Amino acid sequence: MDREIFILKEKLLVDVVIKPNRNINDIIKILLKDSAIVVFDTIGNFNKDLLPKDIVLLKYFWIKSINHLYKTLRSLKEKRKFILIIDSITFVCDFDYKMIKSTLNELWKTIYQNKCTIICINHFRYGSENDTLKLIPRMGYVYNNFISYRIIINDQSYVCVQNKRFILNKNFN
Repeated sequence: MDREIFILKEKLLVDVVIKPNRNINDIIKILLKDSAIVVFDTIGNFNKDLLPKDIVLLKYFWIKSINHLYKTLRSLKEKRKFILIIDSITFVCDFDYKMIKSTLNELWKTIYQNKCTIICINHFRYGSENDTLKLIPRMGYVYNNFISYRIIINDQSYVCVQNKRFILNKNFN
C-alpha cells in the first residue's frame, strides 16, 4: 500500500507520533510528495530551507498559545486543499489537558471548511501499562478516537499506520 493513499486524501486528521526533538523536515520527506503545506510551529525546530523541492510552503506561523492557534486556524478560511502540519500538538495537553476536546473541534472544523488534511506531530512519553514501562503517545489513547490515522515513527525507522481497518509497516530508509 502506498503511503500517499491516506495522507493526501482530503479531510483527514493524522497523528504522527515521534520522539521529542526530531526535526519535522524528516517527517515531511517521509510522508509527503508534491504537496502545498502550511506549518504551525509551537517549538521552533522547523527549517524551510530543508524542505524537499516538491513541497511548497504556503505559510508559516509561530504559534504562541491556544488562543493564537484558534485565531490562526480561522484565518486560513480562504485557503483550500492544503496540508496543515502542527508541530507539536502536545503543547495543548501541556497547557491544559481539558483543552484537547475543544482543540480537536477546531481542527475538525478547519478540515471540513477548508477541505484540507491536518497532520499533528505528537510525542512519545514514558508511561506504564499493565505494570510495564513503555512509550505511549503524550496526547493519550482517548485522542485516538478523534483522529483518522496514527502513524508511529520509532527508532527502527519504521512507519506503522494504525486504524480500525489495517496496520501498515514500511521501512523508509
